[in-house]
Amino acid sequence: MPTARRAAYASEREARLTYEDRQRHAALAKADLADPRRWRYTGQRDAVRASLWLLARVEYLPGPCRPIDEQQAKRIGIVAAGAAERVERALDIAAQTRTLAQRCPCGGEIDMHGGEGRTPVAHCAGCGRIWTEAGVIAA
Repeated sequence: MPTARRAAYASEREARLTYEDRQRHAALAKADLADPRRWRYTGQRDAVRASLWLLARVEYLPGPCRPIDEQQAKRIGIVAAGAAERVERALDIAAQTRTLAQRCPCGGEIDMHGGEGRTPVAHCAGCGRIWTEAGVIAA
């Protein structure tokens, strides 16, 4: 909100223009505070609002805040990708592949495939042997 000031005016017109300008500034400040795009920390973390606010910043949508620079956008993207990966892993909706430390009897590396709600399968890169939870299914 604009601060109150006392001043000596040279004319009635100047006083009226100053008053109207202050009223306009006050109305703009009030509208800015009521804008739902403005970020407010209310003491509670709300991931939905935070992510929508960050999305608007990354998409450079107009709002009552200054635009972010390229470095900030890159950092937001890195954090968002990491969060998405953790959520997918927790919900078992992402395909995952890992190479196990244990080796096949033939000496080949064992690759484990799973995720997306499917039963995990292990595959030897050397001999082609395949394992599931039920045991060896192909040798």
